[in-house]
Amino acid sequence: MEAGASPSMNIKQIETFVRIVELGSFSAAAEALYASQSTVSARIKDLERYLGAELFDRSFHRAQLTRQPAHWAVRRRSPPSSACPLRRMR
Repeated sequence: MEAGASPSMNIKQIETFVRIVELGSFSAAAEALYASQSTVSARIKDLERYLGAELFDRSFHRAQLTRQPAHWAVRRRSPPSSACPLRRMR
């Protein structure tokens, strides 16, 4: 991200987040996404900056969700209908 640029969220970051949760590690997600581990880490850092919350506790060997995203990342497989602009177009 450029200096002074405001953080943003994109589909690659979301896809990366989901893969890490599904596969349990940054390295497994990197392999599945055909990306380097540093790319995966950068995407998550940017997403965390955008959300203003740390998503993973990096002190564990496996990717461990922090309490902040655990309630919406794991228990909900889809966003609420009001959060999806495509659903509002129906």
